[in-house]
Amino acid sequence: RLLMVAPPQRRKRWTEADVSPTTCERFAAVVAALLTLQHESDDHGELCPVPIPLTPEAWSLRVDFYNEFADVQDGTQDDDLSAAFAKIEGYAPRFALIFHLIRWAATPNRAERPIDEQSMAAAIQLASRAHEADSYACGYAGKRHGDIGSAGGVANVNPQKIAVGNAS
Repeated sequence: RLLMVAPPQRRKRWTEADVSPTTCERFAAVVAALLTLQHESDDHGELCPVPIPLTPEAWSLRVDFYNEFADVQDGTQDDDLSAAFAKIEGYAPRFALIFHLIRWAATPNRAERPIDEQSMAAAIQLASRAHEADSYACGYAGKRHGDIGSAGGVANVNPQKIAVGNAS
């Protein structure tokens, strides 16, 4: 699947900056840790998903996003836009899982823990960007349908501040 997002525009500037060797090493370590993840198996040897719960705070953000987005979907009269929006509500928990696992993999102490508010907030912001891109693609550029994911200031989360090595 292809997911389009609409990040905020930034002024282009030339830079001589390069990715540091430390960053490359940390990235390789995260990928290596992610590759160690294993599925559980049922009695017949079939792979089963491993359930990872949400913290109460993450669950609350998820519910708020779902309800806010349901209001946006209800207010949409365009069939193409409605079809595109129908997929977005499921993006947030999937993105939260991705953020959670990356943060887990970047942490020396890889204890099992639930998906937290930080991962869900970042996921909602990314899902909201997909909403903006779908609106643009369907001809609604500049016509926002509300600030999706604004509950608790979620829309203002800076994804660059999600410290991959500092999961707690």
